[in-house]
Amino acid sequence: MFGSLKRKLFFEETFSPKEKHTESNDGETEAIFVSSTIQRSESADTPVIDPVSEQQLVSHEDHSTSQPIDASDVVDRIQRAEKPAEIRNNPGYEKYWANRYKLFSKYDEGIKLDTAMWYSVTPEKIAKEHAERVARCGCSVVVDAFCGAGGNAIQFALTCKKVITTDIDPERIKLAKRNSEIYGVADRIEFMVGDFFEIASSLKADAVFLSPPWGGPPCLKYDVYSLSQIFEPYGGDRVYRAAKQISDRIIYFLPRNIDISELKALEPEGHVEIERIYLDDELFAINAYFGDWSKS
Repeated sequence: MFGSLKRKLFFEETFSPKEKHTESNDGETEAIFVSSTIQRSESADTPVIDPVSEQQLVSHEDHSTSQPIDASDVVDRIQRAEKPAEIRNNPGYEKYWANRYKLFSKYDEGIKLDTAMWYSVTPEKIAKEHAERVARCGCSVVVDAFCGAGGNAIQFALTCKKVITTDIDPERIKLAKRNSEIYGVADRIEFMVGDFFEIASSLKADAVFLSPPWGGPPCLKYDVYSLSQIFEPYGGDRVYRAAKQISDRIIYFLPRNIDISELKALEPEGHVEIERIYLDDELFAINAYFGDWSKS
């Protein structure tokens, strides 16, 4: 069956205090990210929202509270920031540089990325929501199958007892380890260099997070993006089948134009929740939650 999430997700990702309302559409949930502080209630499904005024900017060091900051200090900080080579050598990457604190709130403490990771890392607020979902179901061990620079692994390590990360590129594993050390969670992460398809059957965990290579920014030029185009030449369906060897609980993080019918076809008789993620009033990505996510 196809389930639908009842929660609405609100995060402070812009300085515009606008709110976009959600509408249920064929078992899908739209998660809206607006400029607000968030206050969770144990008994309520929907967070209580405290709108942020235009004058009350949110510090990128601590997005959990709204703190007035000196605008001139922000300008000075931006001017002093030394852009890494992958940004200097790619003029089109300025937009990623401008959003670096959305990727890692502790960027200034020594976070390192390679060229592809600037457009591949899950924004920290979304990674936190993935981690909170895993924690709410009582999962102790989670596999991050394509860890890249470690954005999701870090957030999982903040909520779970153990994270197993895999990546076929040893340099990416080095990035993930360095970045996790900055967040103080490296001791809760097992870093594995290897081919996920070859090692999946040997892994044991309560849940699996999947964010395989989408194909870079060009994937967004398609009106509808097929699962077969994910992690070519292997395909997103093969990635899913490999993850099923580990756990039935799977989070699949995919581009906003992914073919939803193909996602549902992965489990025609099973359970999947489709969640649409919006950032700055624009559809950003899709979360697909497979399996039973009730508290174990």
